[in-house]
Amino acid sequence: MFLKSSFWILASIMVFDLGLVSATGKAQTPQVQRQMPLQLPKLNFPDGKSVVEIPFEVEGNWMVIPVSINGSRPLRFVLDTGAQGTVLQNPEIADSLNLKITGKMAVRGAGGAGAGREASIADNVTFNIGGIELSNGRLVVSPASSDSRTMATHDGVIGRTVFATLVVEVDWEKRTVRFYEPSKYKYTGTGTILPLTFDEGGRPYTSASVAVADDKLIPVKLVVDTGGSHVLSLDVGSKPEIRLPEGATKTILGRGVGGEITGYTGQVKTFQLGGQTLENVSAIFPDSSSGITGIGGRQGSLGAGVLRRFKIIYDYSRERMIVEPNKFFNEPFGTAILNKDTTSLQVSAAALQDYVGKYGNKEISVKDGALYYQRIGGRGAALRATGKDKFALNADAQITFVRDANGVVSEMLIDWVGRDKEQLKREPPSSNQPNNLSP
Repeated sequence: MFLKSSFWILASIMVFDLGLVSATGKAQTPQVQRQMPLQLPKLNFPDGKSVVEIPFEVEGNWMVIPVSINGSRPLRFVLDTGAQGTVLQNPEIADSLNLKITGKMAVRGAGGAGAGREASIADNVTFNIGGIELSNGRLVVSPASSDSRTMATHDGVIGRTVFATLVVEVDWEKRTVRFYEPSKYKYTGTGTILPLTFDEGGRPYTSASVAVADDKLIPVKLVVDTGGSHVLSLDVGSKPEIRLPEGATKTILGRGVGGEITGYTGQVKTFQLGGQTLENVSAIFPDSSSGITGIGGRQGSLGAGVLRRFKIIYDYSRERMIVEPNKFFNEPFGTAILNKDTTSLQVSAAALQDYVGKYGNKEISVKDGALYYQRIGGRGAALRATGKDKFALNADAQITFVRDANGVVSEMLIDWVGRDKEQLKREPPSSNQPNNLSP
């Protein structure tokens, strides 16, 4: 799993994830013992149904769906093919879920060995998704963290528990997920069928081709990672032909509880998947600090920045995924690498107040005389003015504020390096909204 600004969000669940977090994507979560056996739940559909459709929210290329645990209110879970099981990242609500704790497991942090901690294991858990009941399941409860950067904005992550039990159809155009009973599912579309293979943790792999620096296509084996908000991740040296492209920039890709994960950002010339060709594709190249380079014979991972350009049916029961290009297919990838030497502009304190407010899961404030960006519950950074209503977020993104017909700021556009842009509407101000946030 990759994610940059939110690298730490999943820093407690790498027990199930061989992913990583990118500078523009998701954090690599701490890793638990990989050989823990997976307990798949018992499946029950609502009476008379063999398919259920639910909407999903989109946050930073994550798909967030409602999941109830043991009859609880709907909780917010990231739907993630890269996760081996189901993890509760919000330990504060664990006591309200009637969990039966049956064991513990050690976890360590990404980005280094990290301090040893323990996660709790609950068995005989019942999950409910849109009326589909998955009973006799297993849930890992992430240990609490004193580090505010590891506070999750979601309640958890659900992965193989769903994908290995159901046929899952993800439609990014409609922002819906359809869950089918595998024995009654039959595909009748015109998409391309791609074989899937699985590692010992149940993570799916598919084959693709990439031209890094020239026109020569290199076959690659990639983890399919819906929980990774990056576009494409490649492990340099996993094949002799896979090397850093010209102009690649050294950067911090993310941070795990064990320390920083570093690597490079750049573009690959061509990427092919399912007979479809994408040009000038943003990519990240994690270095050895990730601790996952080349695991399982892989050459990297395929994140949501590519996957969202298709309607995809994940059919683990038949060891396949089916891809159909959608309206997002030809959208350009993230902005070019930002130039840190771009001239900075001075903006008056009064003018900065125009931008202050809440935009989805982001908040803009004024701190120490500068505009300050912060993902709610996460780390923040000062912004640097580069033009009218334009600001740079370090070398990671270009932020543009959009004004309505009355000249009032109404939206924020975040054009990420190596990740699809975000468009966030400004919420009406509240009387108790803070103007200054702590990092």
